[in-house]
Amino acid sequence: MVANVILKTYSLFTEAFSYAVPFPLQERIQPGMLVHVPFRSRTEKGIIVDIVDSAPLPHYKEIIDVIGDSPILFDYQIKTAKWTADYYVCPLYKAIDLFLPKYVWEAKQEHWVERSYELSIGEKKPKGEKEKKVVVHIASGISFADLQQKMPDITLSYIIKLAQKGIIHLVPGDIIPPYFKNYTLHDIAVIQEKGLKTLTPVQQKVIDHIHQERQKVFLLHGVTGSGKTEVYLHLAYEQYQQGKQSLILVPEIALTPQLIAYFFKVFGKHISVVHSQLSDGERFTEWVRIKRKESFVIIGSRSALFSPFQDLGVIILDEEHEWTYKNDQSPRYHTREVAKYLSSLLHIPLILGSATPDIESYEYAKRGEYILLELPDKIQHPHAA
Repeated sequence: MVANVILKTYSLFTEAFSYAVPFPLQERIQPGMLVHVPFRSRTEKGIIVDIVDSAPLPHYKEIIDVIGDSPILFDYQIKTAKWTADYYVCPLYKAIDLFLPKYVWEAKQEHWVERSYELSIGEKKPKGEKEKKVVVHIASGISFADLQQKMPDITLSYIIKLAQKGIIHLVPGDIIPPYFKNYTLHDIAVIQEKGLKTLTPVQQKVIDHIHQERQKVFLLHGVTGSGKTEVYLHLAYEQYQQGKQSLILVPEIALTPQLIAYFFKVFGKHISVVHSQLSDGERFTEWVRIKRKESFVIIGSRSALFSPFQDLGVIILDEEHEWTYKNDQSPRYHTREVAKYLSSLLHIPLILGSATPDIESYEYAKRGEYILLELPDKIQHPHAA
């Protein structure tokens, strides 16, 4: 058994390197897994992109070990990366790298990300003054975040040690979404009512048409103020009810607190916000939340397309005419084209929305390659877009 492996540095100039899979690893190993391999006189990290039963050469160096228990890339992501590399004539490593935050390459574990914790009193008694003080605070029902505010020298590692001693109980909760940690949504007054607005007959007709021709590309031509965003919200909510994720892509400049608030009032913190200004830690945190399906609605700029979706049900690309969907660095891809491939691979609808569609998209719609849907009139409610 031979595995083809992309190395982080050395695969810039070649496709992949082949390594034999030692017998003890053959039951565990899968495409998409991060591995250690020998390269020259060093040990390097790589990602398996293929596994074959036979190979032309009689001898190969062996994979040293597997990092982690599960793949860091899903099968559909590897296929999309290969298509991107072929279509845009770039090294496969460059296409693979689109899907992986820096901390994934560095093999950071998922427990590294910041999350909420439930604290309660354990069976063992505290000994020192510091331990006693912590226990008194926990007995009052304090959260871990509030405990750190009252006792700034208390770290998570210290709390974990107390839990290991049996002095307290520590139960990990959900990962803290980076967006809601760093921003307070200044227009919080918007977030008052749960629920969705009632669709107009024209909006409902658009959604019904998408249901009828589910595995298609749709061009949603709607004038400004016609309620395209409300259509997106309803489509995402339908997926959420089915336990599926939704991807909503917008130009970077359109990624505003008002837009996030619009979705927050329905989905709460089950949304991820992905864009180019995230730090490495924030990007990794959102990557883990999406991969663990703690997030059901992913809103972001073009980089959000490469998130590790568990069960994606719809892709929406708003303002599809915007030039910012073209990546001007290698690989020089167009978000719309990669989204089309991904939607066809996953057999899910792709909705391209715009008040002024790209001329190419409009021509495809006229030819029947896309299905043209129209919202020709403005509607009167405060958040139509």
